[in-house]
Amino acid sequence: MRLLRADLDLHNGRLAEVAARLDEPAGTDMWWQTTYEATRAEALVRADDPRASDALAAAQASIGDHGYATGILLRARGLRDRDDGLLQRAVAQFDQIECPYQAARTRWLVGDAERARAEEALERLGATPPAE
Repeated sequence: MRLLRADLDLHNGRLAEVAARLDEPAGTDMWWQTTYEATRAEALVRADDPRASDALAAAQASIGDHGYATGILLRARGLRDRDDGLLQRAVAQFDQIECPYQAARTRWLVGDAERARAEEALERLGATPPAE
């Protein structure tokens, strides 16, 4: 539930709340550790938290070949570095694993023509656009 609430907080722009919700690093015995670590890294990046670099490194170390977590981590790194290339790689990753919601959220962050594609996808999914 904590991860689902974190995604909702990220979507709605509640950055301080999501950073607090994911305050602790994941334990190594959780089956969802990779997704948690990547989401935590994104939350800390978006909240401009000084722990973001350590969280990104921890996520990278735990990720393996987990496609969903890879997409989240690419998005987090793209946001931190203000690198649209990394954001586009995240979009491609989410498209490859057929994850339209995360692809749309990432396209929204890229902006311009990608934002229009994101709006269309979110509408098809019945989701509201993310907060700015």
